[in-house]
Amino acid sequence: MSGVTVPATRPLEQRREAFRVDMALPVWVEYPIERDCQLVDLSVLGARFSAELPCAPGTTSEFLLVTEEYGTIPITGEVIRVSNGETAVRFIRLAHTAERAVTDLITTAQREKLQRRIGVS
Repeated sequence: MSGVTVPATRPLEQRREAFRVDMALPVWVEYPIERDCQLVDLSVLGARFSAELPCAPGTTSEFLLVTEEYGTIPITGEVIRVSNGETAVRFIRLAHTAERAVTDLITTAQREKLQRRIGVS
């Protein structure tokens, strides 16, 4: 035995399949309803928006993340939750360039958060 103790439970933020980062970006939803809203958080597997879309879990949603670095990033997702003024989606179709852009956005946000935490400018 190596002497390493594994905790019985992990903190909430580490129980997800993919790490999420808080991120405020404009979002343009194209389907099931055309409207704009704000991104709340992002992971390589999904996103959460600051609006309740008028649809049920399981509905396909098409939307654009609007970024300065990559322009508009088209994404197709499946709605997994609509509650408390928010909608959560799981990505189901992401072009390679969109996947790369999402990964870069997350990596940059993680790096900036770490730098703030350790006091590096």
